[in-house]
Amino acid sequence: MPQRCLLQRYSWATTDERKGHKVRHEETGAATDESPGEAARPGATTQRQDQRVLESLIAFTRAHNELGRRFARSEHVHTTDAAAIMQIIDAEDRDQPLTPARLAERIALSTGATSILLNRLEEAGHIVRTRESADRRIVTVHSTPSIHTAANAYYEPLARLLRAELSDYTAAELDLVETVVARVRSATTTYVQGPTSPPAHHAEAAHPAANPASQRPST
Repeated sequence: MPQRCLLQRYSWATTDERKGHKVRHEETGAATDESPGEAARPGATTQRQDQRVLESLIAFTRAHNELGRRFARSEHVHTTDAAAIMQIIDAEDRDQPLTPARLAERIALSTGATSILLNRLEEAGHIVRTRESADRRIVTVHSTPSIHTAANAYYEPLARLLRAELSDYTAAELDLVETVVARVRSATTTYVQGPTSPPAHHAEAAHPAANPASQRPST
């Protein structure tokens, strides 16, 4: 979903949740958009603060995806192939080489499509498949030295920049950021994998402004 569309739908959700929960100050008679829970909870965020955080996370994801596309172009491979290469290298760096099935899960492809992708990468000299386990039925996937070197040369300068940026923060601050990102990611993953997403026509009925056709005059 495009960034602006996601944020617009988030804005609808938070607005709907807060309708009917305006707090009127007894002394001034002024109404605010705080819900009772927000007013009582110290340090509660506002909708605008929430939205800024989401904007930053989504913008980072978009920049990261563009980085992957550029790496793919530099190596003359498809974007999905480049994503698979990086997953393979990341697993190797953690000394946990991937099986084809695990790679399929990481890049969200079927096992059949992943097999075709691996054939393509193997033919290009980017990966090899080996049987290193005591169980000879288990196949693991590894990058070749040439593509590993190319990936390091492409990503390492950015890694140094990011490490320099993060070095300005304390361990406690980074722990907090890690917790926030993990919770947002978990909530999004749960939504994607679960039956919580409403049918499209229900969303349009609830928010007709999202559907231009619904704004046309009847004839």
